Amino acid sequence: MRLTHMKGTEKTTLVILMLLLCLNLGFAQVNFYDEETWAEAIEEAIFEDKPIFIYLNSSWIPSTKTMDEKVLTDPSVIKLLNEEFVNVKLNGDWKSNKKRLEEKDIDQVSGYIFLNPEAQLITIEQDFFINKKKFLRYSSNVLNFLDSDLYNKMFIENLDKFSLEEIDSIVGKYQNYNFKIKPILKKDLYRSLEQNQSISKDATLFLIDQFEVGDHYELLMNSIPDSLFILNYMEYPVKFNTIFLDLFQDAIASNNMEYFENVCQNFLTTNTILKEAGTIGLDQEPIKKIEKERLKFFKENNRLQDYINLSDTLLNKYLFAHSPEKVNQRDEWNRKFSPKTNMNSRVITPIDSLRSQHLTAMQFSYRLNEICKEIVIKPYPNKDKETGLRWIEKSIEYIDVPSSRIIKAALLRDLKLLEESEVELKKAIDSIYFDHSCQELINELGL
Repeated sequence: MRLTHMKGTEKTTLVILMLLLCLNLGFAQVNFYDEETWAEAIEEAIFEDKPIFIYLNSSWIPSTKTMDEKVLTDPSVIKLLNEEFVNVKLNGDWKSNKKRLEEKDIDQVSGYIFLNPEAQLITIEQDFFINKKKFLRYSSNVLNFLDSDLYNKMFIENLDKFSLEEIDSIVGKYQNYNFKIKPILKKDLYRSLEQNQSISKDATLFLIDQFEVGDHYELLMNSIPDSLFILNYMEYPVKFNTIFLDLFQDAIASNNMEYFENVCQNFLTTNTILKEAGTIGLDQEPIKKIEKERLKFFKENNRLQDYINLSDTLLNKYLFAHSPEKVNQRDEWNRKFSPKTNMNSRVITPIDSLRSQHLTAMQFSYRLNEICKEIVIKPYPNKDKETGLRWIEKSIEYIDVPSSRIIKAALLRDLKLLEESEVELKKAIDSIYFDHSCQELINELGL
């Protein structure tokens, strides 16, 4: 039927229906509270007896765009959230929101946070590869959990109140959920490992996820399965890398060389175990990784001679084996065959352009400059300053940037070669690549 042949009331009715359809299809969206209406969201959750979903988005998280453009615009997601949850959207970049969440014992800058109707934490899902299917699973799992008997035990701290089946669910399906029993359960599982009792793969992953510096991580190493399915191919290496990152940082902060060397040895052992289990291991070059951490240990703990000696070894081993000519050839190859990077979204500075054209040379220069700057800052003797001068000249051979000239000027000043220092400083300032960061470096080095 054509619109021109319809009666007035029929036309009006059809137009209204079409407008409603457009609204449902094109303009439906998740109903979010925000920072200013946070208190109202909690009141509604209590009144409606609905769980709270908090979307904590941060501008620097890649998954934020996917969540905004593909997940939260999907009709099934919109329907589920609007009908079953009270929804709050908070900016993770705002310090005020961080404080607001800390009051709920939530220490996050991004993620998908689910609270019960009393605004108590149920779970936080971190997923940098979020999609509609996974988000619907997370949300549905929360709803099913709230209807389960296990939810009523979420805040119980007596292990005897849980059946073996419930414990399996906590370490498996509900591993990320905020059960108060988890610290006690963690101790119980470690006790089993100490007594050479085997634990399930889910229990091992549970202990890895709950790891804190001070836990018996050596026991976790020994509980890695002999073979891993394809689903665990990346999971175990990623999780153990996180553990060793914390351990290296703790060993460096404690200035305990024996502890540090123990971590290094266990890093190598774990890498071997993971590779034998069929994964990629912790690192493609584990020895190189350890050498970098050891250099960091010497630097942070002011072990000056150890730092300079190891720097000399590593530079000769990894950098100076590549001549400036070879580095330039590699960058030429990269410029020719690498895909062009789209940088239209921001202002391109001269140093940005140089970096994109000479990526390898800039990486070499950065490493050398980092070490030479340390020699300037710390009270190294003149013989080490002279070594630093040779290294910074090598950096300039790879690529001539103002930061290298500034560091060279500082080294020359320390060696009482003041006229030469002034010449180098002028070259840096006159360079088209001189920017505010170079001025900050001049100020930092007292030039």
